Amino acid sequence: MVSKRISTQMVAGTQQRLARFFSALRAVLLKGTQPMLCENHYLPCEWVVMEHSTDRTELAGERTDLAEDRTVLANERTFAGWMRTGLAAVGIGLGFNALFGKMEPTWLPKAIASCFIVSGMVIFYLAERNSCSVLERLDAHSVQPLRRMNLRLVASLMGIGSAVLMGGMWFLL
Repeated sequence: MVSKRISTQMVAGTQQRLARFFSALRAVLLKGTQPMLCENHYLPCEWVVMEHSTDRTELAGERTDLAEDRTVLANERTFAGWMRTGLAAVGIGLGFNALFGKMEPTWLPKAIASCFIVSGMVIFYLAERNSCSVLERLDAHSVQPLRRMNLRLVASLMGIGSAVLMGGMWFLL
């Protein structure tokens, strides 16, 4: 099994080297110059020099751009996770009030439920603040990030909805 894996890797490596050689050879021939092979390389000399100088810099820049894009997308997933956590806290508060609302004294279940709802509202605020600060520091390249205004709008609506729920719980029930 190990020998098959090694031979497969060797064949793949050889195929990659041959593909690079022929693409470099074609590029050199299209320029009208004679290809001159360097020592210890299967590539024309001018292609090897280009690979070590500008190509690495360009590839490093592309990798950095892709890393920033992945960070932007991870930030959006993190924001969604924080919002889910805040909604869970609000749901626990609402459920607690529904289950223990008939308990005496009547203000105690409402107070405990209010603590959960307020903690959900704090989580909404912190999620928006954290996500917007990350978006300010990053520059998206090939992805379209959520606008900061949309993040603020979602977090504000969740907070206002939680406040209305808590007010209804205290004054209507």
